[in-house]
Amino acid sequence: MTGVPLDKVLAAFGFAPGPMGRQVPVTEKRAGWRKVVVALENDEYQVAFSCAELTSEIGATKALVSFALDGAPLGGERGPFRLVVLTDREPSRSVRNLERLIVVDVSQAPGPAKR
Repeated sequence: MTGVPLDKVLAAFGFAPGPMGRQVPVTEKRAGWRKVVVALENDEYQVAFSCAELTSEIGATKALVSFALDGAPLGGERGPFRLVVLTDREPSRSVRNLERLIVVDVSQAPGPAKR
């Protein structure tokens, strides 16, 4: 299987974990770790990953955006792109016919009222 690690794809589009340190306000520390990636298949199947789990600094999840198998481009049921999660014990988070990746900031999601 030939492809690009998902964390490298995210980085190519500008994703970064964000600053850390005593001088950084709590609400801004590692803001990237409060985001999730949703991968959508063309038939509406979708899976999610925390951005933190995809990086070697935090998590052990290895996900690959694949575009070729045995030297030939993916096609038919599998492609042109497929998300393969190499570290999952079952393939339920792998996505055939990967259509779109969406990054969602969960810190902006509705939650309990602040006091």
